[in-house]
Order: sequence, then structure tokens, then C-alpha cells
Amino acid sequence: MHFPRLIHFLSLSLALVCWGCHSHDHEHDGHDHDDHAETEAEAHGHEPHAAASDAEAHAHGDEIILTQAAAKAAGVVTEKISAAPFQPGYLTSGQLLSAQGDEQTVVATAAGVLTLGHASLTEGAQVRAGQTLGTVSAKHLPDGDPVAKARIAYETAKSEYERAQKLAADRIVAQKDLEQARLAFENARIALDALLPRAAEGGMRITSPLTGYVKTLLARTGDYVEVGSPVAVVTQCRRLQLRADVPADMLQRLATVQSANFRLAGSDRLYCLSNLHGRLLSRSRSVADGAGFASLTFELDYTGDMLPGAYAEVWVLGAQREGVLSVPRTALTEEMGHFYIYIKTEPDAYVKREVQLGLSDGQRTEVTAGLTAGEEVVVRGAGQVRMASSSAMPPAHSHNH
Repeated sequence: MHFPRLIHFLSLSLALVCWGCHSHDHEHDGHDHDDHAETEAEAHGHEPHAAASDAEAHAHGDEIILTQAAAKAAGVVTEKISAAPFQPGYLTSGQLLSAQGDEQTVVATAAGVLTLGHASLTEGAQVRAGQTLGTVSAKHLPDGDPVAKARIAYETAKSEYERAQKLAADRIVAQKDLEQARLAFENARIALDALLPRAAEGGMRITSPLTGYVKTLLARTGDYVEVGSPVAVVTQCRRLQLRADVPADMLQRLATVQSANFRLAGSDRLYCLSNLHGRLLSRSRSVADGAGFASLTFELDYTGDMLPGAYAEVWVLGAQREGVLSVPRTALTEEMGHFYIYIKTEPDAYVKREVQLGLSDGQRTEVTAGLTAGEEVVVRGAGQVRMASSSAMPPAHSHNH
């Protein structure tokens, strides 16, 4: 082959090889661009189906799904909230007391050793008016049996008086001496008559002045008591008093108070004075030195589960306000100092919402923010709804509209 033709052949071959390589690289570059475009689309959610799923999951992410059957089984109860009259309460402490005249102190009628009537006579035991609670005996003491001593004194005075009467008839005894003998006889008779109704084989009887319950035993069998020593307190428990202690600077703000609600310590039951024929009995006109508190005293009917002396939480009710949104205290849940309610949005869907609270009357609490009239709030079983929210796995599409 001639040299010029060889040069031309080699140049043509090299050109063909370079063109093939360039074409292959361009195909690879195009393939990389397509892959990158697909990756970008996936990263930014440009795929239509993926975008729809994400949107649906976000729309239902705050819903709590609890089927109607599960809610019924869990005891979930709702209430449609509306603006209504409300009496705000001021929370304070208080104590139940026996009403004046409803209790009496039983005292010893003689000096001696006390013996209670029977072993079942304990605090809380029921007693009848006139029932023997115990006896006081001085038979084995230096002073002796008071009945025997009174009987001897009576017989002696009677004899002296009869003798003075005979002597006075014969004008041997002056009229003045006769009157003194008569006075001594009358005093001895009165003393004996006072002791005889209470006399018993074991000593002088101590009886209950009321039909009611033994509130407190102040002495025990074997104790030595003097005349008038307190032995027990008996109460009828027909009416009670509730004393509420309020800060002195609030007393003027509570000038219109007429009622209260209260809950005894250790109990969940709320008592309303309006249901117990309650009324305001008195209010303090002064404050004890260093106390800083004034008292409001209410009177109410006694019920069997109330114990005089028990301490209580008291909501002193102020003036009634109109158009207030409130929820039962059972509707509220607390987390880290914040309060929440659960609102039913559909038959099997609930949402959790934070609320701002106002005053309470012990049963319902005012909601100042976070609630709208007409919304349906879970008032019983809020804890079950809360558990459902924490245990449920949020699906991509949780609820159909």
C-alpha cells in the first residue's frame, strides 16, 4: 500500500473509533440524568400517589380513632357544651362541726369510781334518752355510798323536825328553832329525792340526755370522777355546721355568699348545701390575732356518712354569672401543669385540645379559652381516650370523610 493511502486509512479508522466512544458516553450521560431526575422526584414527593398519601396522613395525624363499640365498652360519655349560668367558687379549707343544741356532755352525778355500762359502749355507739351509760360507786371509798349517807341524813332530819313539832306544841321550843328543824328536814328530803332515781345496785347511774350517738368518751372504766366531771359527749346529728376559713381580705368580696359546696378529706363525693337545706348561719366580724383568716359558718342537714370534726375542701360560692362555658372536673386531664379536654368530632374520632381554666364550684370548672359552645366534650372516660391516643399507630389514611 502506498504511504499516502495508508495515512488516509489510519485517519479514517481513528475517526470511527472516536465517534463510537463519544456516542457511548452520551448514552451513559443520558441514563444518569434520567436516574437523577427520578431520584429528585422521589425525594421531593413529585410522585402523584406518594404526595396524596402524605397529605392524608397529615390531615388525620391529630385524630384519635376510637370505635363506638370500644368507647361504649370503656364507659366514654360526652356532653354538648353550652353557655349557662354558673356560680364561681373560692376554694378554701373547712371543718364539719356539731350544731349547737344537737349535742350534750354527760357528767358524773357523784364522786367515785366509774364503771361503764357495757363493752359495746364505744364512740359511735347508738344510745337512747335515759339509757344508762355507766355507774359511779363510792362504797369502798372513805366518803362512802352517797345514797346511804343521804338516807341517814334524811331520817335524822325528819326525826329532829317531828320532835321539834311536839316541843313547839308544848311551848318548850321556840318557833325559830322549829323553822330551822323544818329547813334541815326539807333539804335532806330534796337531796335524797335527787339521788334515789339514779341509785342502782352498782352505784349512781349516769344516763344519756339525748337519743343519738356517742361522739366522744371522756373517761374509762376504773377512772375516779368528781361530781360534774365530763364522762361522754352525746350528739343527735340532726343538723351540722360547716365552718369555712377564708382569707380576711376576701371577706368583703364574699359579702353576697349564701351557699357552698364541699368535699370531705379522702372522699370524692361532692356535697351541695342547696341539696341539704343548707344556709349561711354567720360570718366573722373580726379576725383573731395572728390568724389572718375569717370564718363563714353554714348549717346543713346531717347524713349518715358525715362525721362531725372531719376536715373538708370548701368552695364558697359567689354571685351567679350568666353565659359561662364550663365542663365537669372529670373532663379534665393534666400534663405537666397544662390542662386538656377531648372533643368528639365524629362518631369514632376525637381530638385533644389544651384549655385555659377559670374558677370552679367543685363540680364544674369554667373554661376561659380553648372551647366553643356546641362542641361535644368527653366528660367521662377521658383517661380511656387518652390511652387510645398513646397506643394507636397512626395509619396513612385513618378516617374516611
